[in-house]
Amino acid sequence: VALAELLYERYGSEVDLMGFLAEKDMDAILAMSVGDLVTHIGQVTRASLARTSQAAAGATAKATASATRTAG
Repeated sequence: VALAELLYERYGSEVDLMGFLAEKDMDAILAMSVGDLVTHIGQVTRASLARTSQAAAGATAKATASATRTAG
């Protein structure tokens, strides 16, 4: 629980340790390495950054289009 809380504080709700573990059976959890957790965190944070970048690009495009229409 402490690790889940630390991950939540650092990465937010995107990195859901309990959800990640819930998808695994007991043998997979026992065999899990730190590298497996790091890979999961990396995948989640990359996906989150990609969504944020796409949203920012969309907002910039809308603002540019609006400014162009206003100036024209």
